[in-house]
Amino acid sequence: MLVLLNLRHRRQDTSSVASIDSDLGPAAYEKALAMSLLFYEANRSGDLDEAINRIPWRGDSGLNDGNDGIYFGDASASNLQAGLRLDLTGGYHDAGDHVKFGLPLASTLSSLAWGGLAFSEGYAIAGQTDELLDTVRWGTDYLLKAHQMDSEGKTEFSSFKLVMGTLIMPLEFAREPIHPSPCVGNYG
Repeated sequence: MLVLLNLRHRRQDTSSVASIDSDLGPAAYEKALAMSLLFYEANRSGDLDEAINRIPWRGDSGLNDGNDGIYFGDASASNLQAGLRLDLTGGYHDAGDHVKFGLPLASTLSSLAWGGLAFSEGYAIAGQTDELLDTVRWGTDYLLKAHQMDSEGKTEFSSFKLVMGTLIMPLEFAREPIHPSPCVGNYG
């Protein structure tokens, strides 16, 4: 988003046949900012409030996250921690799939928050301050829930090998066209 807000400082290549208009106008930047925040909303996981959900084709997902089997280490039976019941709903899907990674999410939320601080006036002018705060809050709430440690200080709640090695088409995660997965290409 920093790039979007600083485009006015770019040097124009006048040798180009199709030159970019130097003044796109504030409305174009406001729309780009709004659309970038909608991207995050489209990748939300959890119980989506229908009253405020701005993505009409998205519905709830991952409502059992943390209530199914949780493994510490690899996905072998000896590492299954039965009886653990955690509410790990929320957060954002990563890379258009069904995985939620803590470190990339924390980095993303940090960048969004710092961008909001550095360019608060731009967010206010674009009418996107509430949407930005909502985006950061949604991810932060998930990270706070996911920060559960066992007696050894382990906090990882899935096996990357198991999840990424599972050959399941995204369509199998969303059989209802009313509430498809965040992978837009599923119904193309």
